[in-house]
Amino acid sequence: MSFRLSSTLGIATGVLLAAGGFARANAATTEWHAPLLAGNATHVTNQDRPYWVDESIEPSNKAHIVRMAVGKADVVLLDGGLYQGFRNGVVCNLYRGGKSIDSVKLIVVASEEHRAAALIAALPTTVIITPGDEIRISTL
Repeated sequence: MSFRLSSTLGIATGVLLAAGGFARANAATTEWHAPLLAGNATHVTNQDRPYWVDESIEPSNKAHIVRMAVGKADVVLLDGGLYQGFRNGVVCNLYRGGKSIDSVKLIVVASEEHRAAALIAALPTTVIITPGDEIRISTL
């Protein structure tokens, strides 16, 4: 194939793609809606800006317990995962009402983008874990 023919085909393809996109954009009758809210956000502050613009680039290192999966080993399911800093093997502490309950230790055993599972490694009989409790990555 000659250079001239391939250039002509390339230009024609680009024009057709641009025309198709323009026609599709003009034919669109759906309204714009605000992006999905992240995590526990309950409102959109500005519909012209995505929610993630105001978020930190760094992971939050915290999540909330969604539910408990009781079986041979007690496991809690979290609403945070890899994007929040939860990796397999990470040790976590339990927080309730902003206060740390130091005697409770959890170890992350599975993690995906926005959810994780943690094994309860230490739990005194005086503490009951409930959905909504906050989990934070333990730091030295």
